[in-house]
Amino acid sequence: MQSTPDTATAARLLTGGRVDAWFTLSQRVLHAVKSEGLDPSTIVIGTPVGSLRLWLASNAEFDPEVATKLAQAFEEMKADGSYEAIVSAYLN
Repeated sequence: MQSTPDTATAARLLTGGRVDAWFTLSQRVLHAVKSEGLDPSTIVIGTPVGSLRLWLASNAEFDPEVATKLAQAFEEMKADGSYEAIVSAYLN
């Protein structure tokens, strides 16, 4: 096991063959590899060992109508492909 000070170092170690695996979020590794100017298509993403749900938090005064609009906008982005296009711009 080896720890690194940042994702850039981990990406270089992985793509350089100095480590065999990197336990992290798949989006994090792909973004780090791409940010370092390395080829993300060389990365093999293994089977997830777990999953979690993330939440958007706000204060108690946050307008529930705005929250509903945000959720609707996010669903629309997933439906029309724009969400995937944004994610792909960072990961592929």
